[in-house]
Amino acid sequence: MSIKWQILLAYILVNSLSLLLFWVGVQVFTGWMVSVNITTIILSTILPAGIIYMLAERKKKRLDNLCENVKAISKGQFQAISVVEDSDEIGILAEEIVNLSHLFKRNIQKNEQESQKNQAILAGMLEGVIALDQVGRIILVNNSAEEIFQKTFDKVKLKYITEFLNNKEVEHLVQLALENSQSGSTELDYNNFTL
Repeated sequence: MSIKWQILLAYILVNSLSLLLFWVGVQVFTGWMVSVNITTIILSTILPAGIIYMLAERKKKRLDNLCENVKAISKGQFQAISVVEDSDEIGILAEEIVNLSHLFKRNIQKNEQESQKNQAILAGMLEGVIALDQVGRIILVNNSAEEIFQKTFDKVKLKYITEFLNNKEVEHLVQLALENSQSGSTELDYNNFTL
């Protein structure tokens, strides 16, 4: 059930209860004279319900707009953000979401620049470089390493180095680096290269 219908239903229930209590109070005050004017009850419920419906519809449209903006941000479409300015809680939330999206955009741009810089540095190196994530999966390989291992980055991306380089010493060095942040070195022959 959408928010506008929840608000409208809550209003009708509360309004009906207050009308019932008012009617009982009048009946007690006038000596239990039973007289119900259905037209008055309907008008006193429907007219305010229409006003509440319009207000709830306005809030719902703002929330729908906010939801669409959040979906656009989650897809990386930061330019699509459009927020109706208002000073209520929805307006404050919308403003914070816009601020957060700008922060995300700046961080993504900064990370892309850093990645391009690192790629440029690695591309110029003659040594083969393989970068691993915190669990030992390959996240970066330069051109020299692709030549040495005769595998493209796309084929080894997010795979463990031990899947294609079956060497206990290398496996031990990777384990030490991951667990204890210790560096180490070893030499081994692979595809006519000394590693």
